[in-house]
Amino acid sequence: MQIRILWVVSILLLVSQLGYWLIDRGNTDKKVAGSLQELIRNKDKQNQIDVVTRTQNNQITYMKYKIDSLKVELSNYQIAFDEYKRENQQELALIISDIKAEGSKRKSEDLRIKKDIKKKDKNANKKIGKNSQNIQGNKNLIEKHGSDIESLKEGLDKVKPKSKMNDDEYEKYKASQQQSE
Repeated sequence: MQIRILWVVSILLLVSQLGYWLIDRGNTDKKVAGSLQELIRNKDKQNQIDVVTRTQNNQITYMKYKIDSLKVELSNYQIAFDEYKRENQQELALIISDIKAEGSKRKSEDLRIKKDIKKKDKNANKKIGKNSQNIQGNKNLIEKHGSDIESLKEGLDKVKPKSKMNDDEYEKYKASQQQSE
């Protein structure tokens, strides 16, 4: 009985194999040929992808080296900038202290100059006051002497070429002078 079961199973397997072969008979060769061409195309694409990948890997490696060298350059520039900044801060501090010192000098000089100006202004005002007093005194003297000058003029008018005129002669002389003008 076991043998019969084995025979039946083997016959069924053969029949199923025969049926599969009959159904798939013409397409298997085409699929294998298409699969080979597809496999070749896939290998070509894979080779292209490998080339691109290697190129990109090389570029990435180059960029990493470039980044490392740029980091070094940036570090050098940062060091140089820090030194420059420190030097400029020192110079700026010196300039600021010089400006403050100069400012305090200027303030003290300004105060001294203002005091000198006030003194000179007081002196000038005193001199102006003295001069105005002198001018007023001179004016008074001029007014005082003005009447003296008038009387001297009259006296001079009375003088003849060789002698002094009396009052009558002077009146005639004046009248003749007025007529001639």
